[in-house]
Amino acid sequence: MNKFDFDDFADKDLADHFDGMELVDVARAASTALQNIQDRSGRNNTTEAQVKFPRGFLRTAKRCRLTLPEFGDEVQQRNASYALMTLDVYRWLLTRTALTDPVRNLIFKQAIGVFGSLCELFLNGAIKGKSYPKKTEKLVAKNIIDEALKCELNWVWDQRNHMHLDKATEYEIDMYTLKHYKRAWCAYKGLRDSLLAHQNKLEAG
Repeated sequence: MNKFDFDDFADKDLADHFDGMELVDVARAASTALQNIQDRSGRNNTTEAQVKFPRGFLRTAKRCRLTLPEFGDEVQQRNASYALMTLDVYRWLLTRTALTDPVRNLIFKQAIGVFGSLCELFLNGAIKGKSYPKKTEKLVAKNIIDEALKCELNWVWDQRNHMHLDKATEYEIDMYTLKHYKRAWCAYKGLRDSLLAHQNKLEAG
């Protein structure tokens, strides 16, 4: 990899320079630059140390909202979109950084909690006045979801409700893994897609 002085390059020239490098070398250069920023600024909130978050990974709130079924009011719909944007930030951290397992697992925990909150929001919009488990049972009775998805949704809810530090009986770094993260994502996606399909069916008559 060629050495160069960043001060000698405009942003476009830098982009062109990186385009000519192997991806692994670009990642290595970015890691080195970020570590240099960290070494200089420590844990201080330094404006000069801020980096521009890469464009193209995080979805806009509007784009997130287009993926959602109809539910609740304007505030709830917007907040759900913001929750999906938060999940995008978590996903970027998990896929673009080499975090140690304890930190990765606690990000998995936070993501599972967000999936649980979104599922609760969808269920509250679909079924009124019942507990979460009763609502999933009602969706099975209406043939909107199947029994397997009901069990997965109940699992997500159970995980979310046990995310209290004062009630933990084991180390949290061992409780949340990529397997659990994917399981929560699949349950959320299953509910979302099932509600969308049901709404489309109703609109088609």
